[in-house]
Amino acid sequence: MNIENIYLVYFSPTNTTKKIVRTIGENIKCENLLDINLLKTPIKENIYIGENDLLIVGMPVFVGRIPIVCVDMLNHLKGDNSRAVVVNAYGNRDYDDALIELYDIVEKNGFKTIAAGAFIGQHSRFPEVAKNRPDKEDIKKIVCFAKSCEQNINLDREKIKLDIKGNRPYKAIKTITLNPTGDENCIECNACVRICPTKAIDLSNPRLTDDDKCISCMACVYACPYDSRGLHTENFEELSNKFYEKNKERKEPEIFL
Repeated sequence: MNIENIYLVYFSPTNTTKKIVRTIGENIKCENLLDINLLKTPIKENIYIGENDLLIVGMPVFVGRIPIVCVDMLNHLKGDNSRAVVVNAYGNRDYDDALIELYDIVEKNGFKTIAAGAFIGQHSRFPEVAKNRPDKEDIKKIVCFAKSCEQNINLDREKIKLDIKGNRPYKAIKTITLNPTGDENCIECNACVRICPTKAIDLSNPRLTDDDKCISCMACVYACPYDSRGLHTENFEELSNKFYEKNKERKEPEIFL
């Protein structure tokens, strides 16, 4: 069958998840790609995706789960036995229960998942881990994954049974205490305020961060044009070195077809 529309839905504070999802979508035959960036355009009302459409949804992994800020938005995606591809991007540690959590959400909302994959990207808080990934070899594997998705489009949806790695119940959501702040380079341009998905940065003092609201997605760091936002803690170098030593071994994408 021919896919009428491909919906590319992603939350991508550092643009890694976006790159992976778009690479998949652009390598599946369809002239109409519809881009939905949840960071810049949060979903507040239901979006109905037809039986002849394809949903490709990508989420970064935050401590083994999908970002909590995205769960309600993902539940606004409604299918009619529509095909879906679910994707995680993670920073070379582990994706734990994030992929199966994403799979469960789309299945509950009327989709049939025809393929799933977990791909590695440069770690957002510790960028020496998986530095510059996805790299050329990763992109080749993402393109091959896209071709496999394309083949699965024509399979009987009722016969597709994906054995996705993960646990139910999912691991508990952990609070991340290593959150970005601004420093003396801040000129209060408020780029960080505008991009923050949880409103954790106050317009009156954008150097500060509300730790109770922050999910450490790092969107503010990547959006800051003055290199002000970052993880300005005294022990950051020590933490970074420990994390690197523990997670420096290269991991490869895992796919489920």
